[in-house]
Amino acid sequence: MGALPQHLVNGLTVGSLYALLAIGLSLTYGVLRIIHIAHGAVYMLGGMISYTLMVRFRLPPLPAIALTLAACAGVGVVFERWAYRPLRTAPIIVTLISSLGLLLMVENLARIAWGPLTQPYPQFVSLRVYALGSVIVTNLQLLVLALGLALMVALQWCLRHTQVGLATLAAVQNPRGARLCGIDIDAIALVIFAVGSGLAGLAGILEGLYLTSVDPSMGQIFGLKAFVAVVVGGLGSIAGTMLAAYLIGLLEALTAAYVSAGLRDVITFALLVLVLMVRPSGLLGRRVDRA
Repeated sequence: MGALPQHLVNGLTVGSLYALLAIGLSLTYGVLRIIHIAHGAVYMLGGMISYTLMVRFRLPPLPAIALTLAACAGVGVVFERWAYRPLRTAPIIVTLISSLGLLLMVENLARIAWGPLTQPYPQFVSLRVYALGSVIVTNLQLLVLALGLALMVALQWCLRHTQVGLATLAAVQNPRGARLCGIDIDAIALVIFAVGSGLAGLAGILEGLYLTSVDPSMGQIFGLKAFVAVVVGGLGSIAGTMLAAYLIGLLEALTAAYVSAGLRDVITFALLVLVLMVRPSGLLGRRVDRA
């Protein structure tokens, strides 16, 4: 048990990545009632596009990251206009199938463009190791933790103190009522897809930096775990999603350390089943009516 603090730090680091990816999913479902499985593909594009800009086009890290985030936000907007808006009134199973098709299409296009092999991600931040007692923390872990927490705090501030944020919260809590109050749901949807996709792209960049590699399949399991965080936290609950993302990260780290690394994914999806059985609305969720 002496290594417990170390495993907790590792779990919180991965939880930050899950949270960055899951927030976009939570907002999307909250406003549009869409299960955006293709969000994992945007996360993958964040890693692969930034890799291409830095390695093949030799752009410095900051311009490459800025262009990547803009590209991911643009992909999210295209998804909303092309794949989801025409299906706004369709049954949820139709949008789910459309999202799954998007995920498979983008992943296969990525394999054609970059090949199926794992690519070494450029380490543009020099690795440094700090010893805090018995806990070893790298500067990359501190970067992921600090950036993840800062962005989530900034997002919460924007949601509660800006006109667009308040309109988004109103749409999340009651899409039909927000529409009747004159809130432009289409405009809110575009903002949500752009911001959520940008965060997903950033999570892809951070994972490439943290794990030192990227590949066209990286969005599948990571996207599914982010979706688990949304369901466990409560569909449409941003705070619940963040809580669940860190909980999953911690569970995976502790499972890998004390049980078996091969059971990490099993524990994550077992948590999903358990929460659905005991509390179907999620940890902090509440029942919402379909718009």
